Amino acid sequence: MKEDTPNDPDAQPQSLQPFPFQHLLPLIPAGGLTPDHWKFLSERLRNAVAAKSDELALTEVEARNFRENCLVIQMAGIGLELRNYILLEVYEARQWRAEYQSVAHFAKERANLSKGRLMRCVDAAQIALIMADADLGAVAPTGRQVEVLAMVEPDHRVSAWKVVLAAFEKKGNSVSEARHALRNYCDEHDAVFGRRKPNGSKQGGHGLTQAS
Repeated sequence: MKEDTPNDPDAQPQSLQPFPFQHLLPLIPAGGLTPDHWKFLSERLRNAVAAKSDELALTEVEARNFRENCLVIQMAGIGLELRNYILLEVYEARQWRAEYQSVAHFAKERANLSKGRLMRCVDAAQIALIMADADLGAVAPTGRQVEVLAMVEPDHRVSAWKVVLAAFEKKGNSVSEARHALRNYCDEHDAVFGRRKPNGSKQGGHGLTQAS
């Protein structure tokens, strides 16, 4: 006999461990950068410019500052990837519903994003997840490639991206080549590409159903 599952909305699968967001993000005060932080950064910029040399090779001070700056850029990029995932989770699970009238209000007040920008972040996170699940993380789309792949219906994105990768091997990995390969894939598989159906009609829409 099948064992009953408790109807507890807060219940978590036993195998699911808390995700260590706080360990992956840089330590930043909850309120963001303070005026004192900005004063410190202003002084840092003055010192960095004053330390600039006219030689091609960096001085020890310049090299140290550059290494620190590159590390911060990398950490900020990771933060944006996590931000995109969080927006996807809030969107898909409708976690905004108790405090906000719509997902657009949530995005504006909590992330300073328009709904259009929110949906692009959601697309980016969704694509990153499906690529990881398909073991394509190492060759996943980046930059504008993500925006182009987001024009394809979600159920077709993995197989469509494999077609793009094959095209890249022959013709190079330009965004225009990705768009061309995806458009051809959608035509061949009777799938929507952006707002364009294979027959050229204007019906159809965004790959995700946008919650309001």
